[in-house]
Amino acid sequence: MTPVSRHSPPGGLVPIQLDNGIVRVTLFPDLGGKISSIVRAASGHEFLLGPEDTGRTYHAAKPGECFEKSDLSGFDECVPTVAPCAYPEASFADVWLPDHGDVWSIPWSLLNCDRQKVILEVRSPNLPYRFQKRVHLVNQSILLTYEMTNLCDARLLYLWSAHPLLRVEAGEQIFLPPEVHELWINSCCDNWLGRHGETCGWPSAQLLNGTNERLDIVPPSTAGVFAKLFTPRLQAGRCALFKARANESISFHFDPEQTPYLGLWLCYGGWPPGTKAGHYTIALEPCGGRPDSLEEAFRSGQCQEIPPRRVHRWWLRMDVSSGMPHDILNGPVISGHSGSEARPRVSF
Repeated sequence: MTPVSRHSPPGGLVPIQLDNGIVRVTLFPDLGGKISSIVRAASGHEFLLGPEDTGRTYHAAKPGECFEKSDLSGFDECVPTVAPCAYPEASFADVWLPDHGDVWSIPWSLLNCDRQKVILEVRSPNLPYRFQKRVHLVNQSILLTYEMTNLCDARLLYLWSAHPLLRVEAGEQIFLPPEVHELWINSCCDNWLGRHGETCGWPSAQLLNGTNERLDIVPPSTAGVFAKLFTPRLQAGRCALFKARANESISFHFDPEQTPYLGLWLCYGGWPPGTKAGHYTIALEPCGGRPDSLEEAFRSGQCQEIPPRRVHRWWLRMDVSSGMPHDILNGPVISGHSGSEARPRVSF
């Protein structure tokens, strides 16, 4: 295989760079398998939030560390929970699951790579599972295929959520499937849109003061608000961000039979609390369950589970392109019965 591009930046962390001439992707195996950069080669446009955007630098997190103490950038994997909580069943009743899960803050193993493909793997320090991610560049697409293996004789409960922090500017537009008319509120700055467990409208929400606000349009960073929201269970597995000034889009495609929800992290200067200049980003987060706490998702019957000694597989495809995200606006519904596109395969 052709050797993959690797170089050592300050701090000694060694990234991997994939490049097919259309899109460039950089990953850090030692930073929880983080995808740190997605660049469209034709324009040089960077789609992911970098540590320089948050005033921080890359550093290896301590296992189980609060996500707020990290570099707060790029695309991490959240599993088996997003919010910290206790494991909800007696089989592992003494296990506490940390913020954003237990694999983003530990090094992953590099199993295989070339210039357009890489396989990374990690074993949970808290629960008996193995997690594998394959990244494959195909034209303008980044195809992520996942494999999670239950290594024990009890069922394993979990949540998985993608966590891509996107670089944004005021006026950019978020596209969700046309079926989405309201969102479930997980958390919200000063009850901006409502309280935990309530719903708000999409794409326009009525605020507590009775005014309406367009949630699909990114406001300035001075808005000073944040919210974590979830769609209902989806029939169409797609969403996108259109970057108007750059005239470019990043779109996400997934199988709603495997990944039935989409989380939205809208952060416009209001988080982290107590900081002078909060983060300015959004995250479009295909996810297997809701809300962010595995414990709460289990109680509401909205978490995932793997039978004893079995494997779960799923996928996510990100496309970067010029212009409006027409595949999101006009594309077919992606489901488990929509043919070969719904079940992509990556072989090495």
